Amino acid sequence: MYNRKDAELRQRAIKISKKVRALKDSLQARDSQLMEIQDVIASDKDTSFSVDKNYTGVSPQKNQINSELNTLPKVSTQGELSQNEIIFSKIFKGGPQFPASYPVDGTFTRGYAPKEGHYGIDIATKNGTPFRAIADGAILNEEWTINYGFVIHVQHSNGIITVFKHASSLSKSIGDIVLKGDILGTVGNVGIMSTGPHLHIEIWRNGVPQNPKTYLIKS
Repeated sequence: MYNRKDAELRQRAIKISKKVRALKDSLQARDSQLMEIQDVIASDKDTSFSVDKNYTGVSPQKNQINSELNTLPKVSTQGELSQNEIIFSKIFKGGPQFPASYPVDGTFTRGYAPKEGHYGIDIATKNGTPFRAIADGAILNEEWTINYGFVIHVQHSNGIITVFKHASSLSKSIGDIVLKGDILGTVGNVGIMSTGPHLHIEIWRNGVPQNPKTYLIKS
């Protein structure tokens, strides 16, 4: 009888030991994730697009920030469409008409600051406010990221791509054709890089970030 109780205690001890190891592994994984998040926040970057380093058709002002552009993080290319793979209809024959209206009603809160790693502008607005395409195009990529919430890329003609981040929802999918003014999604306070409900907008031309303020006007 003593041996049976001893065996039962041994089995219980083994189970407890396994639970302790599992809890320790879980805590280590959590600590690792927290460290990664802290590193991201400390970097204070706010872009999810990559720059074409081989592109040379830039102005002297753009050349001054090449060192910053070369440090941009890469975007996952899984499921993305190249410009040649998108079937453009007749609406893409002409280039986008600029200046265009802001894609969302709101208040301008942060400007284009490439030296600070901020390759777009921010417009604060209410949660759930719809944002729209600023020109005809096709959806190049859409994804969820922990840093920026829902992100959507729109391919336009003339090598122009617009990127919208911190969306709470998206209404378009990869390959969809969109017209100027079509709703792309809704604004939210989403992603660990967000400090309030706003829309982050980037405009890229031939792989080089542009200052959206030169392309957009508040209607």
